[in-house]
Amino acid sequence: MKLIAALIMLIYFPFTAIAQFNSLIQIDSIRISEADRLSSLSTDGQYIYLTVLYEDELYLKSIDQDLNELTALNKIISSDEVNGLITFQTHVLLNENIFTVFSTANNSLHIVRANTSGEKIGATVDIPISNSDSLQNIMFNTDEQNLYLVYQTVESKTEVHVFDDTLALVQEPFETAEHPHQNYGGIFFNKELNEENNAFYYFSGDSSGLGSNLISTKWASDFTGLENTFLLKESEENEGYFHSTGVEFFEGYWLLGYQFDFIEEQQQVNTINISVFQIYPEDDSSEEVFKLENAADTMSFNPHFTLLANYLYMSYENQDGIFLKKFELRFGLSNEKDEIPQKTVLHQNYPNPFNPKTNITFDLEKPGFVTLKVYNLLGQEVITLASDIFPNGTHTIPFSADHLSSGFYFYQLSTNDGVFSKNLILLK
Repeated sequence: MKLIAALIMLIYFPFTAIAQFNSLIQIDSIRISEADRLSSLSTDGQYIYLTVLYEDELYLKSIDQDLNELTALNKIISSDEVNGLITFQTHVLLNENIFTVFSTANNSLHIVRANTSGEKIGATVDIPISNSDSLQNIMFNTDEQNLYLVYQTVESKTEVHVFDDTLALVQEPFETAEHPHQNYGGIFFNKELNEENNAFYYFSGDSSGLGSNLISTKWASDFTGLENTFLLKESEENEGYFHSTGVEFFEGYWLLGYQFDFIEEQQQVNTINISVFQIYPEDDSSEEVFKLENAADTMSFNPHFTLLANYLYMSYENQDGIFLKKFELRFGLSNEKDEIPQKTVLHQNYPNPFNPKTNITFDLEKPGFVTLKVYNLLGQEVITLASDIFPNGTHTIPFSADHLSSGFYFYQLSTNDGVFSKNLILLK
């Protein structure tokens, strides 16, 4: 198999080629609701699901990849059911169910399970804590088998709860090593699973001085210790404070959305920025390779991310409501020849066969509007990977088929120079 893959590389990529991140382009934006309370989002590879706090009740909404709203806000739970004002929530999706963790003013954390239609399943799990006012960070994630709830307090207590998909405890809750930094403000979603070394990464704003640094900390997979901490971004003294809330891992890059608070004309102002960091696994370091400033309106808060194919979706909130934006991740192909293509060519995807990720590369002789779509053998569109104006040059579009079954598919490139198609094989 390795020999076949090598031969394919020689045939289709006769020079050294590396897919590199180029840019993040906003495609569309919609308002989800008039509520100005916390939202979070996830995807099952086909649709996007948002949980929203509105008038002290928790709702679920589903949206397709083109930002068409599929359902209205469906109520999952109300404050009456948990005997306390719901103050915070974030969720993950596991085995076609939405698991939402939220805090209340009666010194408790709760987890509620619902299907993707918003229908509650089973009883709510209650997690008593000594002082809910001291909660500083609530992190919730999954390794596609179990659910990991990690919460921190201002007293630097960090406790871990591990559940299966029925919300039964996999092991007794335990405390882990204290985080070595004092974090400023709320950090709502800062835990990411890196599949290569099975470690959790935690992103936060370190406010140990009058300024603030944006840092990443690597935890061992069993949360027994801190393996490494390194600086991502640094602000000058008194310049402002970082709050890190949205994070995704994609093709060797961290996509990090963060809120930055600063003083302007004696008034506090905040912006939401998105930075892309290339990861160097050998020493867990990273390098910022792209930054999108003012990715949302001024005075917006709490960005949350999810990825679908090569699109990044970001929810955020401000006084006008909760919004959802769609960005396209642009990759280019760097090569030793660095030549401008002489004609438009659609290359064979690599690897092929693949499971579940592959890359589709095309050469564009002249700039123009391009669409790249994947179809099944019945001719039904599976997903749109690109639909935008591209400059001339060589472009690589990552494709993840997590939600598809094994089989033969074909992908089609439409340009001003014509329509080009090739087959691909998904083997799971």
